Amino acid sequence: EILRCLVGSEMCIRDRRDYYYRLEIESIANIILQKYNINNKINPVIIANNLNLKTMEANLSHNNIIGILDINNNSIIVNASDDIFNKRFYVARLIGHYVLHVKGFNNTQNKVIKNKYRYNLYRDSVTTLQFNVIYLESFYFALNLLLPKDIFLHAKANGIQLHHTNFDVTETIFGMRLNYL
Repeated sequence: EILRCLVGSEMCIRDRRDYYYRLEIESIANIILQKYNINNKINPVIIANNLNLKTMEANLSHNNIIGILDINNNSIIVNASDDIFNKRFYVARLIGHYVLHVKGFNNTQNKVIKNKYRYNLYRDSVTTLQFNVIYLESFYFALNLLLPKDIFLHAKANGIQLHHTNFDVTETIFGMRLNYL
């Protein structure tokens, strides 16, 4: 199984599948954190900027849209009316789409996956989008980017109790991360 992932001008090289394994997604998120020397409070806006993605807020016209990855303009847009915890997670998810599905390399088709110029995140992905693999992958990527597994394992080994406010995420997202340790 081949996995070399350097973020930026390099591509992620995978074996002959159309999806990522969970460990691959964890590795890619960790590589990004290491590449940009991020080891304390993780700011997804800074990570996006390091990936040459502009981040901005806007009043998105469709109420169910919570974020947009606009590939043509190298930008991430989140809904201005959402709270800061959710905005951080949405930016991380859209970075996941960018890294996994735009910059990713799909060997079965031997080409960069650029069949979409825009990814929309919806408030209720299950009913709106028929929950598919790329949305699950971006979700899992965001969990690993904002809440790295190593921090949880280190805290557990040292008897340190963590709280969602340590990571500036919602209690729900924090609980989901605990389920995937």
